[in-house]
Amino acid sequence: MINKCALLSTAAGQISLIVGELGRRRSRVNFLKSYMVVSSAAVIVSSACAIKDNPLLKDPGTWQTMKLELFGLSGAVLGVLIQILTISTTSALITNMSPPKRAS
Repeated sequence: MINKCALLSTAAGQISLIVGELGRRRSRVNFLKSYMVVSSAAVIVSSACAIKDNPLLKDPGTWQTMKLELFGLSGAVLGVLIQILTISTTSALITNMSPPKRAS
């Protein structure tokens, strides 16, 4: 059975990478802002799916027998932390790309 959350997250991630690369190469601020929004949505969907489908949250007493599911949760947390770093880096790039404002 196809996991729709994983498919949606992967598609959104691929689209965000293409938009982000176009924004970086062509110095387009709007593309970089779109990249931040779409990639954040992909990480949120991916993390939500990992948390929703994880049996450890339904029965926390079974964590010793389900160590592989623990990797899924740690992957979701790592994805969120990397996304925070990505947003801060992209924001700094947008700030550096923006033309200086003229004083009137």
